[in-house]
Amino acid sequence: MTKNFAERQKSIIFAKRKIIILRRMLGMDYGTQEFLFKKGMFEGANMPFSIRLNVSYLYSIIPILCFITLFIIIRSFLEYLLIFTIVFNCAVFVMLYLFYIYCILDVNETLSLVILRFLFSTLGISFVDNFEHILYRAKLSVYECKRQKIDLDSLKKILIAIEDQKFYQHKGVDFRALCRALLSRCRKIPFIKKIPFIKKIPFTGGSTITQQLFRTLFIEDMDKKVLRRKIAEILLSYFWFNKILNKEEQIEIYLNAVRFDKKVFGIKQAMGHFYNKCIKNPSKAQSFFLIERVSVTSGIMLPKVIDTIVRLEKEKLLNKKDIKDIIKIYTQVHQDNKIKVFFKNRNILEELSKKYKYKN
Repeated sequence: MTKNFAERQKSIIFAKRKIIILRRMLGMDYGTQEFLFKKGMFEGANMPFSIRLNVSYLYSIIPILCFITLFIIIRSFLEYLLIFTIVFNCAVFVMLYLFYIYCILDVNETLSLVILRFLFSTLGISFVDNFEHILYRAKLSVYECKRQKIDLDSLKKILIAIEDQKFYQHKGVDFRALCRALLSRCRKIPFIKKIPFIKKIPFTGGSTITQQLFRTLFIEDMDKKVLRRKIAEILLSYFWFNKILNKEEQIEIYLNAVRFDKKVFGIKQAMGHFYNKCIKNPSKAQSFFLIERVSVTSGIMLPKVIDTIVRLEKEKLLNKKDIKDIIKIYTQVHQDNKIKVFFKNRNILEELSKKYKYKN
């Protein structure tokens, strides 16, 4: 009965989503009239995943009937103690509800997601209201990028080289990088920072591309409850997010969803903001500049740019010409007042130009 109830509920919701897609294909849009309809209702919805699969109160009839029936049978025929009867029936009640939740999981939902989201929501972590809708919009942005034939290959290589060199090896979380980041932060503790081994560890972040993407898409109020938010990000990235999207999907959504500057999201918008045009085949220099700008909302050129360029040159991902082109791009974007080159009274662009003997 539980399974049949859930499957019928899912078939109704999926049918409604198909109708919304058909309405959009036919050009029917409620537009500003959408506010007349209750949020999440089929009548005014413009996005298919705004129609959600939720626990229906009508389902309560089934576990209640089961509880009453078992209570009568156990008390009348088996004559067990009242306390045993109640505990057993409550356990069956809970198991039926868990099975029902399992049966109505949405396209990208898993039990691990439901349990972890409930746990961390209880601990005060704010998630977006509708995971399915966010994933749907993120995938649409990827399809739009492909439709416009924007080549992401160079951007992907630079992104992996800068943000997550073991992206294709780990399962959403790089535990070595996490340990390294934790140890590097231990240098703030007086008696630990004296240890020679700790001193040599560079100050780095431990977040993978998967983790960064998860928090960008699904976590709200990222400046609050940082430790709990970080634990939620690690567990949900490892047990859920990395399992529903393959690596290529993750990196494509990342490039089309993350923030490149204040109110600038996605690679297409970033190109328009910094280059004043959409570049179909970005060069290594153009790709480096854009990837380096990811999440730098201050609009300042940071000293780590120089270290990153030096490292990528050693790894032969960038050559002298690429680096000169990068300096040209920073110079032009600075002249357009889209970034600042001074960081704590240091002119980072000037330092980079002197290092590679570049003259304007």
